[in-house]
Parts: sequence; C-alpha cells; structure tokens
Amino acid sequence: MKGYLQILTIAILAFLSSCEKTGDRNENKYPETKIAFESIDLSGDDRLSSSVRLSWFGTDSDGYITGFEISIDDGEWQYTNAQDSTFRFSIPAGSDSADIEFAVRAIDNDDNIDQSPATLSVPIKNSTPIATIDNSTIKGDSTLVVLSFDWEGTDPDGFETLEKAYIKANNGSWSQLDFSQGTNLISIVPSQPDQQGQQSADVYIGQEDSPNVTIDGFINGDSNTFYIKVADIAGKESVPDTSNTVFFRDINSDLLMVTGQPETVTDQYRSILNNVYPNYNIYNISQNTRLPRYFNPTFKLLIKQFDKVFFNTDSQIFTNLNNQQEGLLLNFATPSLLEFTNDGGKLFITTSFTSGQDLSAIAGVLPFEELSTGPGSADLYPDSTVYSNDSNYPNLKSGSVIRSMDPVVPTADAEPIYFANFNNYQSWSDNVIGIKRTGANNNVNQILFTVELYTLSGNQQNLENLFDTILNDEFDW
Repeated sequence: MKGYLQILTIAILAFLSSCEKTGDRNENKYPETKIAFESIDLSGDDRLSSSVRLSWFGTDSDGYITGFEISIDDGEWQYTNAQDSTFRFSIPAGSDSADIEFAVRAIDNDDNIDQSPATLSVPIKNSTPIATIDNSTIKGDSTLVVLSFDWEGTDPDGFETLEKAYIKANNGSWSQLDFSQGTNLISIVPSQPDQQGQQSADVYIGQEDSPNVTIDGFINGDSNTFYIKVADIAGKESVPDTSNTVFFRDINSDLLMVTGQPETVTDQYRSILNNVYPNYNIYNISQNTRLPRYFNPTFKLLIKQFDKVFFNTDSQIFTNLNNQQEGLLLNFATPSLLEFTNDGGKLFITTSFTSGQDLSAIAGVLPFEELSTGPGSADLYPDSTVYSNDSNYPNLKSGSVIRSMDPVVPTADAEPIYFANFNNYQSWSDNVIGIKRTGANNNVNQILFTVELYTLSGNQQNLENLFDTILNDEFDW
C-alpha cells in the first residue's frame, strides 16, 4: 500500500509539472460598468430639466476599480474617481429639448478599461427662465425724478443660457435691456423731468453715465409700474415680473434743495428760499432711512437734472442702511457733488463739523484743506462780527451764541469770502468760514460755509440778501 501511494504522488506531481510547462495562465479580466438607470423613458413635458443627477458603479472579478471615464455625446473621455455627479447639460440654441448620450466606463487596478461602456440616453427639456424684481429695494411709493432698484435673471438650466432681458413701463412696448455688465441695478429717469404727462424714460445700468436704453409708455407726474422679463438661448421667455407702483414727482425749477437736517431747520431755509428763489424742489435725506441705497447712481442722477444745488447739513453721523457704512452726509454725497460741478453745476453748501471728525473724504475735494487750529473753543457771540471782504456780500450777525465754530484753511484754488471774529480769532491760524471756488471761464461754481447759516439770523434781511446774491447773481451764468 505504501508503495502504491508513493507512485500516485509522483504521478500527480508529474502531471502538475507538465501542465505548468505546456498550459496558459488565466488572462486578466476587463472590468464591467453599470449606470443606476438602465433607461429614462420620458418625453414631451415630462422630460428632465437640463440639470440631472446620475450615478454609476463598476465591478472587477479579479481586481478592483480605480476610476471611471465619462463621455457626453461621443465627446472626449474625461477621467473621474467619483461614482455620481450632477450634470448641467446644454440644449442647442433654438431647441426646446434634446437627447443627451451619456457613457461611462470603469478602469481597474491593472489599467484595463471596460470594452463595453455603460450608456444612457438622457431626455432633457429647456426650463423656463425667471425674472425677479427686488421690490424691497424700492423705497416708498413716490420719488423725485429718479427710481433705482435691483432685479435678477435666473435659469434652472444655468445663467449662461440666459440671452436677453427686456423692460417696459406701464402699457408701453418692450425694450431690450443689457444685463451683461455684471450688475442688475437699474435707474429710471424721465427724459423730460420738467414736463408732465406721457413721455419716454431713460434706463441706466449700474453706475453708467449714459442710458442703456430709452423706453416709452412712461408718465411723468404720475404713477408708474415697470415690468422685466428674460429670455434664454432657446427663445423661451420668463413670466414678466412687476415692480411696485411708484409716483414720479416732476421738477419745477433749476434749483434743488438737499436737506440733511430736522424740519425745524429745514423750515428756516425754506422761508429764506421762498423769498429769494420761490421755485425749487426739495430732496429730504435728514434720516438714515431716507438715504438713497446708492448715492451713485441715484443721487448723482438726481442732481444731474438741476442747474443749482443748495445743500444744508451738519456734523451728524449717518449710517447707510444698505451697507452699514457710517460718515458725514457730505462723505456720501461729495463724489457726486464734485462730478456735478465738473459738469457745469453750481453748488452752495452750509454745514458744520465736530472736533476730531475724519474729513479726509471731503477736505481738498471741497474748497478747504483742513480745519483751522487755535486755542480753546471758537465761540461767536451775538455782538461779534461775521464780515465779508467782498462788497457784494452783506455782513452777517449771529442770532445767539454759536459754540465751537469751524474756521478752515482754504485750498489754493479757492477764495475766502467770509470771516468770523469769534472770541479768540487772533490766535487761530485762520478765521475763514466762507469760501468760493471758480471753474471754467472764471465762473463761481462752489460756495462753502462751515457754519450753519440759519444760526446767523441776527439780521434776517442780510441773511436773505446773502442767499439772493449767491443764487441769483454768482450763479447767474
């Protein structure tokens, strides 16, 4: 028996040895790929939107999967190690639907690639784009000359599929609106702001100085509603979105009074203007909630409609509720005011400051370099003199004690026109409180008082004469 087992063992070893010498090793097998969906049987309105989530997996009987390659519509294969993804497929321009051919193939640890990729036909349709007006950016139900608001165009198929935007006023016709500038802030200004009735209106994009488009159907001195819609590359249009209805107040003068002070102060300036320049418009920004969301473009476009601006404010710190920036009202307004005078406008400012305030945004831009320096507080008493070195300007008188005046150092291109003999003015570097600056053709285009002029009402008639001289004489060009 023992001899028999030895003979059998030798025979088996010989057989195995023979097989190794003459047979072939097993070849490495290719991986297999599967897509979670075998088919998507949808048509018509039941088709998928162009944003589709797909998943897949691979198997390898003699190894493991290291990655996948994906091809869309027989395009180049792209490598990925993910097993699912959301695809945003493109629909050809002018088409309402498409069948996207999706293919995926697995790769194993020996770099073998599935020779029979998994495929899936994905039926997609063009989604309807959406236009949205942000009515929260429309402040109030009336406006003087300018209305600014935000809007947005979106598309479930991707922003890049949006092609056109349109705007109209009331029952007017649709006009194409450019929204390729990266901003959806628009401002609407009547083409003839001093004329009531139906007319065209100019639409500005962002902070542009020139209108992007002019629309019809607008009614000045009346209520207006605006509509916006968008269209995608397939020509599908959104449902128009509707703005709040806003009453546009027309302008009746070449003078705009911008007030940043309480009604009691504003009324004193109104009383003066009523006597010396009875036709004027008022823009009240005396509270944080009244500030325009954007001084540029809203405030800039507003003052652009006038020839003269009287701007009264004080040392109060304002907060722009749109961006939470803080500063003097002049900090926000000065860039637009400078552009206004550079374009031929005439500017008359009365204000005050507080010691230690940051004036870097306005010093040098307005016609003063810095605050004057001196000992103690610059206090003006009722018997003190506020005088001009120009015979065309009347002397002024305080109506009460004025504490801590703000004398300034004029810029080199400005001319001092008023001086205050406050309590210790001889010890100060300057006692200038009124300055004028000339522009082209030596015309006066900026007059700045660093004292609130209503406080110099000790001689009311002279104060009115000052306003008369500035608005009707100096600015008469």
